[in-house]
Amino acid sequence: MTLMSSQKDKRIDPLVHFPQEILSVIFDKLLIRDAIECVRVCKAWYNRVPGLSRTPWKKMLLDCKKQNELPSCPPIFNDYIQSIAFFNYDDDVNTLFNHLNLIISWDCPQLTKLCK
Repeated sequence: MTLMSSQKDKRIDPLVHFPQEILSVIFDKLLIRDAIECVRVCKAWYNRVPGLSRTPWKKMLLDCKKQNELPSCPPIFNDYIQSIAFFNYDDDVNTLFNHLNLIISWDCPQLTKLCK
């Protein structure tokens, strides 16, 4: 037990040691899904990760051919989603049904429009 507590004491948050300008360069190189995973690490990372404006998440586009699975937990931007458009679900009604149920479980308070 002593070993674990000493390991915890030695953990360092890498974002604390980088200037905001360097973080901007690093995070600009990430794919958006990777940047989203970074902000989900903890509240401190959520507040430090630059350039991830919350307004682009008002409209969510889902393409069945590109995205077979959605995350089971709500995305960090679920409070901002106002509309979701579904593409290429014509041949896969089961996936559409599963995605709709999952989206309902996310509890997006501003979601007012679903479209095809």
